[in-house]
Amino acid sequence: MSDIEFRAVTTRSVAQVKSALETEIRSRLPGERIKKFWEGDVFRLVGMGADGRIEVSDGEIRAHATLKPPLSLMKGRVEQGLRETVAAAAGPQAAAAARSAEPSAPASPLEAAAGEGMPREELDTPMASEAGGQADVP
Repeated sequence: MSDIEFRAVTTRSVAQVKSALETEIRSRLPGERIKKFWEGDVFRLVGMGADGRIEVSDGEIRAHATLKPPLSLMKGRVEQGLRETVAAAAGPQAAAAARSAEPSAPASPLEAAAGEGMPREELDTPMASEAGGQADVP
């Protein structure tokens, strides 16, 4: 397992951040492979080996994600996408700061969280070790 945790400062209101955050995440993670929902002021992302929380409060956005294999192997890509998403929701100044502080990655990490570029059998079936040595491959 692998954890990601960071904070971003914002001058936007909680309502503005929540709206921008939801728009940004839904554009980066279309579909329903990862569940996306609000629990009060916390946006949850759950599925495909990820359990993420983005908490919005006055002046601050806190992000935390726990990644299980195989998604944990792409932690850098996932973290970059999460940072870009939070920075975009925080506003222009935060987005510029996040771009200068991020590790470089060739593709969007949230695309990785959605399973882009991974064989379908790795995403939707048990791993061989979980299936008693045989994975159920369609």
